Amino acid sequence: MAIILGGCATGWNPKYEAKSSAELIRYVNRYEPDAKVWKAILYGDVSLPGRYSSGAGLSGRELYLFPDNTYMFTDWSDMREETVCDRGSWTISFDLVALSSDKSFSSIYPRDKIYVPIIHTVSNRNDLVLMGTRWDYSFAIESLTETAREYSDDPDFVKGFSINGIRRVAPISSDEAEKLKVKLLKRVWESHFDD
Repeated sequence: MAIILGGCATGWNPKYEAKSSAELIRYVNRYEPDAKVWKAILYGDVSLPGRYSSGAGLSGRELYLFPDNTYMFTDWSDMREETVCDRGSWTISFDLVALSSDKSFSSIYPRDKIYVPIIHTVSNRNDLVLMGTRWDYSFAIESLTETAREYSDDPDFVKGFSINGIRRVAPISSDEAEKLKVKLLKRVWESHFDD
């Protein structure tokens, strides 16, 4: 199964917005029936704090949700190292993860500020993906419509386009959080002087 991770092109604007986690998961379940909205009571073994990643190859973005309910959002490319472009606090309420920037950086990222945490099974393990309610949701709908037309004879291939977002690649413990924050902010500081 393929998952499209964070595919938002410059100049593209979302046409759709999920108004609730229920609306978003109904759409995803049309193609990915085992996907469910993450709930701490059901999936305590998979906690929300962690490093989430989208992209591969020449560029990508990382979202770090720390256990103290702060976050940092970074991006990277083949031309520069990972750099913090936003930070602030995060909360979860009514199955939605909301990011609130402290506005210490002027950045368009992350484009989505509200995410639905989705659990689905990949290779007999629970995989956690944060799917944004505007950019990720809209991109999934638009790319899936096109893909479904083009690959109508391969439903398994089409199914992989239903979850678009940032995938959790590693948990972050309270013990490692402060060291990681310092390391990320040092990269920002150094990057201003490397230009």
